[in-house]
Amino acid sequence: MALRLAAVICFILGLSVTQVVYGEKCGDYNALLICFDMVKDAAEHIEYEHERTHPGIQCGRPRCLTKFQEFTLTLVRLRLGLLEKDLAHRFSVSRPLVSKVSRAWTRFLRGQFEPLITIPPREVLKLYMPDIFKSFYPDCVIIVDCTEFEMEKPSALNSQSACYSSYKSRTTMKALLGITPSGALCFVSELFPGSTSDKEITAQSGLLDKLQPYDQVMADKGFNCTDELASVGAELIRPAFLVKDTQFSKEETNHNKIVASLRVHVERLMERIKNWHIFDHRIPITLAPIASDMLFVVAGLSNFYPPLIN
Repeated sequence: MALRLAAVICFILGLSVTQVVYGEKCGDYNALLICFDMVKDAAEHIEYEHERTHPGIQCGRPRCLTKFQEFTLTLVRLRLGLLEKDLAHRFSVSRPLVSKVSRAWTRFLRGQFEPLITIPPREVLKLYMPDIFKSFYPDCVIIVDCTEFEMEKPSALNSQSACYSSYKSRTTMKALLGITPSGALCFVSELFPGSTSDKEITAQSGLLDKLQPYDQVMADKGFNCTDELASVGAELIRPAFLVKDTQFSKEETNHNKIVASLRVHVERLMERIKNWHIFDHRIPITLAPIASDMLFVVAGLSNFYPPLIN
């Protein structure tokens, strides 16, 4: 089991056993250990499914995986998108145990990471703000974008309609994410049905509650939430639009170039998240109840990666 677990950890991190043994790229492995060290004490109180429905009652055989093995199993599930049957073989346990452990740990890890995903105090933002933001958008606190994840088609017709994304032409779940000007993840919304507009998500996600008067929010030109942000005294920064047959002024052209160069970092964050292969395929209906939890965990772990902006 120890050798198999080591091989699985290497697989998660994209490392060879040689790289781990000889210390090459071991920073990723150290980040994994640091992450586990952060949660290991609280993990002693994880509630598994039968314990959530029957508090205080111990059911079934004694647990056969250590907490670190359960933690690793959950990350393998998310990072590689492996089937429960495959994971059961790799960890020498039953498929129902894989399901129970991965669901419990996903809910638990969200609870651990969610408080850390927050917009820092404004003085901290300014302290670490890149020079280009200081020069052009000194009050920018967050760069936002919406992203969609394909899901299985619900059986109920009204749910199919709610989840159908006209943009993607399929059933999806949609979330709003944001990073600070220095590139740290600072906001993740719940997953909404794919037909939900950016305006509705912005209003319902809790983002507005985190903003202050005079804050600037940077977004793509399709993110038309000027009124929603103005309701809390914040300003939307997005590329300028052409009006009829007019041309961009020199200032507008320069503004568009700068916004595009800065917004690319939130797109890189989306790429990091979607590199977790649990999102490669349609999210099964059976995982819909914990889909938002999965997103929070994967997004939270992105802050353990090297910075998006040097």
